[in-house]
Amino acid sequence: MLQRVNVTNEKALEALQQVDGIMTQVEDGRWFLVEHDVCGSDPLEGLGVGFLSTSRRHFTDDIYKSIDNKEGETFWVPDDFADCDEIEDFLARNDYIYIKVYCYDHGGLSLSRGSVCSWDSYPFGYLYLDKRQVREIFQVKRLSKKTLERAEKLLDSVLKEFDDYINGAQYNVRIFSSPDMKDFIDSHFVSGYSDLCDFLEKELSQNREIA
Repeated sequence: MLQRVNVTNEKALEALQQVDGIMTQVEDGRWFLVEHDVCGSDPLEGLGVGFLSTSRRHFTDDIYKSIDNKEGETFWVPDDFADCDEIEDFLARNDYIYIKVYCYDHGGLSLSRGSVCSWDSYPFGYLYLDKRQVREIFQVKRLSKKTLERAEKLLDSVLKEFDDYINGAQYNVRIFSSPDMKDFIDSHFVSGYSDLCDFLEKELSQNREIA
């Protein structure tokens, strides 16, 4: 399906945001195809970030319900922990850097670091890295305060991508110079609807000429 949007960048952006799988021509002649990434890219796989789930309904597989201590002994949620305080004490004692994840469950899941609503928001789990991983990622021997802050920011970024992943908010943007998809120009993977809007706004504002 094809559509032409030879108007302002704002309207072109709006059209691109509202369609999926429709070739859209913008002012400078390029054709955009924005599609949901049906396969998805799990952000937990890239850096080896772990997720320990405290949810009874979501992420109930063994990989999300177990974690090892420094001696290699495996502990399970909820069997080995009475509450979140015990989990956090375990993580701290066993050299894990972590952030607590809350879920707002109201017609869909929204993940964040803080409770959004006392009625529909609840502790969802923990994203974590062990300190050995942190040293390897940032190529340091000593974990300074600055390095720990960087690790926490990394977990924050993974949380954002994790939220996008479970909500299907990952997109492939392909750009062509003709609607038959033969004259390929570029492609981009974008995680998050707001990031998609930002990317398209920047891309359309360039108003590049097609060679």
